[in-house]
Amino acid sequence: MADNNTAISDALTCPLCKKNNACANIASADEGQACWCTSSTISFPKGLLEKLPEAERGQACICQTCVLAYQNQKY
Repeated sequence: MADNNTAISDALTCPLCKKNNACANIASADEGQACWCTSSTISFPKGLLEKLPEAERGQACICQTCVLAYQNQKY
């Protein structure tokens, strides 16, 4: 069984590119801090989410770089 630090580390890794996803919701102790994903310019299209194997969905956030690349059809 993974310890809490491993679980947080895994949650901070983008499941697509395997880089840090910069999730402020997970990483920040400041509950008032907004994550980049709350920006009105960001959306998580169904097609992007479907790129993940079903077992990996909902386990970690996709990073901003991957989201923007998909939105610009570069992914």
